[in-house]
This record gives sequence, C-alpha cells and structure tokens, in this order.
Amino acid sequence: MIGIDFGYSSTKVVVMDRGKLFRKLLLPPGVAVPYIKSRRINITGGKSRFMKMKAKKVSEIDAIAKGAAYLSKKKKFLVASIGTGTCIVNYDKTIKHTCGSGLGGGTILGLGKLLVGTTDVSEIENLASRGNLDNVDLRIKDIVGSGIGNLKGSLTASNFSKLRLKRKTDLAVGIINLVAEGVGVLIGYAAKANKQQDVVIVGRTINIPQFRKRLSFTLRLFKLNVIFPKDAEFATAIGATL
Repeated sequence: MIGIDFGYSSTKVVVMDRGKLFRKLLLPPGVAVPYIKSRRINITGGKSRFMKMKAKKVSEIDAIAKGAAYLSKKKKFLVASIGTGTCIVNYDKTIKHTCGSGLGGGTILGLGKLLVGTTDVSEIENLASRGNLDNVDLRIKDIVGSGIGNLKGSLTASNFSKLRLKRKTDLAVGIINLVAEGVGVLIGYAAKANKQQDVVIVGRTINIPQFRKRLSFTLRLFKLNVIFPKDAEFATAIGATL
C-alpha cells in the first residue's frame, strides 16, 4: 500500500507493508512521484485535488489522526500537524477537527525572507542558534518586575516588542519563537477544551530544533504530555493508508 501526502511545500510518500513502514520519500514541490509498483494507492493533502491518478482520496483530517495514532501508539490524544500552517485534531473514539492556525512553517519562511533575507531553513536555524531572545521579546518581568498571577517573569509578554538592533541572528530566533509560542498556546487550550492529556506533534516544522524546544516548553506550561514521534513528517501519508 502506498500513501501520498501532497502538501503545499512538499510531497511525502510512504510504502506500508503489513502494517509496517517499509519505505519513505520526501520530495520538494513540483518533483514527480517515482513509480512504485502497488495495487493500492491512497492520496491526501491540499494539493491532492489536482492529481489525476488512479488512487483513492482520503480526508486529510482522518489521515492526520490515524497517522498520529499509528506513530504514537496512543488511543486517545490531541494531534497538531504543523506544516505550512497548523491543523489540530481531537482523537477519542471519533475523529474531530478542533481548530487550526495560519501560523506554521510557512510563516517562518515568509518572515525569514522578509526579515533575514532567506527562505533556507538550515540558514534560518543557523542564525537562530546564535540569536538572543532577550534582544527581541519583552518579558513579563520587564513590565511588572517579576511574575504575575501564575506566570513566571521570564515568560513572553510581547513578541518583538523589545527589538532595537536589527541583528539577523536575533530576528531569526524571534521569528521561530513567535510561531512556536503562538501555536503552542493554541494547542494547549485546545487540549484543555477537549480534556486531553496526551498531545502528539507531527509535521515537518518540528524538525527545526529551536522551534521544537520552544514549542515543548510552551506546552509544558499546560502540564501536558508532549509526544514527538519518530517519522512525524510522514504521519499524514501513513494515515492515508490506514
């Protein structure tokens, strides 16, 4: 069985054999899917509607949930698929699209192009690794001198509000932090609203180390069990075959 996820920024292909992941391919946009002999092909993803091929089309929401269940081995959870944007799905006997956000990897690339002059993920990562958030974000302690309520003073009060010098390194880490925190807070409240303790994170964006670290930190504020499964970027393609 072949599963193909035609996303906006990449195409993910998996070959499943007797319930096990046998082969996986990550292709940039516009690159044709190589011929793989198979009796059954299931496709999903936003661009699957343009594909003229003999295949079964699968709901992307269902594919996200089933792929996350396969990779995490969980039977009850909330899953966030963070690709170009973010899609959040609740899995508890039934599958329900909970919410989503325009924030995601696409935001990092777009702001990267605007603010640091590149859409190369590895270059943005490298810049961010040398950046300092204290030069970019306003902390709660910067405003009230300490924490407030149940929030520590070190937490972000306002993204980019402290920016003075336009260092590319600081801008890069600020971009990643903005998206990670924004998505993280949304996921956290979605988990609480759906009474979920386990949160599975899939999609390509979590391959950015600084993003993954900050997202994990944000979700821990909600006291959630965060799961970053292996092969997370192929979750939707895997789910299409199940």
